[in-house]
Amino acid sequence: MNYNNGIAPGNFAPGKKKVIEDLKLDGVIVTKTGGQFDGTNTFDFVKKKKEIEAGEDVELRIQYKKADGTNDGGHWVTAAGWFDNGTKKKLYFKDPLTGGDTIDEYELDGTRIKNYKYGARAYVSFAVSQSVIPEPTTLLLFSAGLIPLVRRLRK
Repeated sequence: MNYNNGIAPGNFAPGKKKVIEDLKLDGVIVTKTGGQFDGTNTFDFVKKKKEIEAGEDVELRIQYKKADGTNDGGHWVTAAGWFDNGTKKKLYFKDPLTGGDTIDEYELDGTRIKNYKYGARAYVSFAVSQSVIPEPTTLLLFSAGLIPLVRRLRK
């Protein structure tokens, strides 16, 4: 498959990890992948992880499919939020095809993105997230701040 000067899906997370290692940030930033290439468990990974709520980076692979179900390319979007009321699931993301600061909203049918404006057969594939690991000093200061708070609440 020709990736049109893009990155093959299997190289995305390893590429991010390599940059982190090269910049000597491997003790500061952690990269995680979630879900399967076919989209299984990807929504749950996005929903259960708190990276989006914390303003961290979560990127989703959108996979296009041909009419016969075979893969036909795709691209990455940046997740901005999710919705799940038990019967309806939605993803909100910044799509480079839309551009600007616009956040697109799409309902999911399994892993299929319903009414995706850039292709009728678009599916959620897997996700990659990056989070900053708090420094030990930050954790110590945070913990030290909790002690007076707990004492005050007990009074």
